[in-house]
Order: sequence, then structure tokens, then C-alpha cells
Amino acid sequence: MNRIERAKFFNDKIAPFLSDTITDKKHIKIMELRYGMKTGKPMTLNEVGKIYGVTRERIRQIEKNIFNKIKKIYEKTSTGETETISCSN
Repeated sequence: MNRIERAKFFNDKIAPFLSDTITDKKHIKIMELRYGMKTGKPMTLNEVGKIYGVTRERIRQIEKNIFNKIKKIYEKTSTGETETISCSN
């Protein structure tokens, strides 16, 4: 799956969970930039890292953390439970 396909998948399947489950606005913005949710143009880890003054590795860690949180929420909602989770480390 290339970067554009991943962005489309993210926008279609993952984005709906973001604002309902992730409370850190900075983390939501990072995901919006990474997957082009507002612009239609996904950005690389390096590009997002430069905006926030952190390394690409830090952006990757934040992204991974968010995906883990979304996965946890998805699993809970499929069993009928709901929860809002903060992504702070």
C-alpha cells in the first residue's frame, strides 16, 4: 500500500475515531498532517517533525501510540464499551 492509499484508508477508516477518542489536539493535528486529512496531501514523518521541531522518530512514536489507542477503542466499541483516552506518554 503506497502513501496515498494509506492516507485514503486512514481518512476512511481511522479518522472518525480521532476526535471522539484522542484528547490531545496536537496529536490529532499530527495525524491530520501525516495523512492529509484536511489537505488531501499526506506528509512524511520528516515533514511533520520539522513543523513540530522534533525528529521523525518521535513523530513515528506518537503515530504508533495513537494507532494503539485507536485499536483499543475500536476493540471496546465492537463489544459495546466506550472510553476516551489521552495519548500523553
